[in-house]
Amino acid sequence: VGKTPSFSPEKLTNIGLPRLNAVKYRVVGQDVALENVLSEISSHYVNSELSSKPLVLLFSGPPGHGKTETAKQLADLLEAPYWKVDCRNHAHPWEMFGSAAGFVGSELGSPLGNFISENNGKRSVVLLDEFDHCDTETWEGFYHIFDEGEYTYKKVGRNGKYSVPGGGDRIGNSSTSSTTEN
Repeated sequence: VGKTPSFSPEKLTNIGLPRLNAVKYRVVGQDVALENVLSEISSHYVNSELSSKPLVLLFSGPPGHGKTETAKQLADLLEAPYWKVDCRNHAHPWEMFGSAAGFVGSELGSPLGNFISENNGKRSVVLLDEFDHCDTETWEGFYHIFDEGEYTYKKVGRNGKYSVPGGGDRIGNSSTSSTTEN
């Protein structure tokens, strides 16, 4: 595990994200964790090699310690659409990514796929709450998205690859959550 670079509020101002400095006033009692999150976000935006891929941050810990609230507040401060997926109810790949063509419901896509499609090319935050409840195939599907920054949408009539745009952030919860941007 590498050491997180030191964080300074000026870094966020220099990369055009000064509003993120306010997160420490919105999520109380998590100063060290928030400093690490903000440091990772600013480092990601500054490093051109990293900014072409999504930033994935995994938050874990007991309930009530601000993981979900942090994701919500980051979405608000980034002025980005927010989508929460309760992985306890969507643990399987077809529930998360949609059914393949020819299967019942394939014309509907999936709530997550519809959200990504509607916000393609925009910064957004996706919170995968209780990610540990997903099966291995679903985890692998997300690992591909996180690594490649692309999502293949299966909805009938809207097939195609969507960028989970470069420069995006993935901001996590005891599971994971994400933020994307071009």
